[in-house]
Amino acid sequence: MNKWTKRCCELNYGDNKMNTIICFVATDKHSYLEEQVDRYKPYFKDVFIMIDKCYDDLELPYLQVKHSDTNYKNVFYTSKTKCKDSYSSWSKSLEYFKDLNADNIWFIEYDVFIPNVDMLLSLNKNKEHLLVKDNIPYTGKRGEWSHWRQFKRANITDFGENWFHSMTCICRLSKDLLRLIHEFSKTHNKLFFHEILFNTLAENHNLSIKLIDELEKVIYMGNHKKNSYELTDVSNDYIYHPVKDLDLQRIMYDSLNPQLKKSPYYLA
Repeated sequence: MNKWTKRCCELNYGDNKMNTIICFVATDKHSYLEEQVDRYKPYFKDVFIMIDKCYDDLELPYLQVKHSDTNYKNVFYTSKTKCKDSYSSWSKSLEYFKDLNADNIWFIEYDVFIPNVDMLLSLNKNKEHLLVKDNIPYTGKRGEWSHWRQFKRANITDFGENWFHSMTCICRLSKDLLRLIHEFSKTHNKLFFHEILFNTLAENHNLSIKLIDELEKVIYMGNHKKNSYELTDVSNDYIYHPVKDLDLQRIMYDSLNPQLKKSPYYLA
């Protein structure tokens, strides 16, 4: 029994679901994303998949927000570079859940690999407003994180230079933090890169932040699909990013959880 299974067994969930929503942030549909919805739905209030690609007919758990459907246009635009329609699944997710009917929401990019259900259940017991990998302050030193330049171009003056950032491939936001994001978008008619947005708003409004040790393996490897963790890299002790091949994620999950029935899509 790994430490996460042991910790989860000590928690009594009963028939009460956690008042937390999960939203997977993805480019398109995939069967492994649907498997993850089924995996977490018994424990969380609801689980969705927000996708970039738009379909004429799309059923839950998939969500889409067509650019023509929104009154906000680019108000919720948070990417550091423009995607094809300038309105990514991150922006769509923040708009869709701006009036969250739960205590918290996990945003999880599709290329994040979570090795077992127990880990997310245990992490979700934390009470802080923002669960995230880092909370790195802006210092103004030469050679600092390159995306500060993008933030400066947004000409946001509300926070002086009290700015912070983190990778946000997987993070949990409280209802209060989402409300602040929505209020900022209404006041300024824009947002800014979410890797700066979440931490900076939380810090400047005295909302609690917890850095999650299990996100140590969440790193940036570039955008090429070949830049990824492999089967031999992963264990039950950490969450990993990136694993862009979702069929590989399925193999990883089944390999680390041999006690569970293998997915019907298993490719090994």
